[in-house]
Amino acid sequence: MHIGYRCPAWQELPDLGLYLDQVMLVLEQSFAPLLPDRGGVSSTIINNYVKQKLLPPTCKKKYGREHLAILVMLFLLKRAFSAAELAQLLAVLCEGRDTQTAYALFCAGLEHRLNGDTPAPQGMPPLADAAIQTLAGRLCFEQLLEHSAGEPGARKTAKADRKDKSHREKPAEEVFAEDKGAQTV
Repeated sequence: MHIGYRCPAWQELPDLGLYLDQVMLVLEQSFAPLLPDRGGVSSTIINNYVKQKLLPPTCKKKYGREHLAILVMLFLLKRAFSAAELAQLLAVLCEGRDTQTAYALFCAGLEHRLNGDTPAPQGMPPLADAAIQTLAGRLCFEQLLEHSAGEPGARKTAKADRKDKSHREKPAEEVFAEDKGAQTV
């Protein structure tokens, strides 16, 4: 499947020292063509990435181009990988490379996998290549799922999943209260 997504180029990422709400806006705009939920961008997640040291410290609560590049990679990769796996993947991508080079390698690999119209990047570590292939598969799956949402079977399944999920998420107190009520009647 050809998705036609292009990561923002390094030069297109603002390097003005953005505040968190501005960073979120830039990220949401970057993901808009690809992700229907704006990539799940939230200030809580960004703050957690800082605490987990997946991002370098900010300078007076301002984020630069390096932060944005890492956040683009993290928010895309989190579609398919856990937090621990994200840390490993970033370490592999950045090993022996500056952030700009790692970001360019990531973007080239993702665009190659999603669009097929660009050559495979040279020097991609095998683990990163496998991760990007998995991510591209996940993104294609999400696109297909979104397009099939209008089909009758897909809608029924989603509704049934919500019903099953709401039943499983019932708090224990409610279950015990219902049991008590049934016993006293």
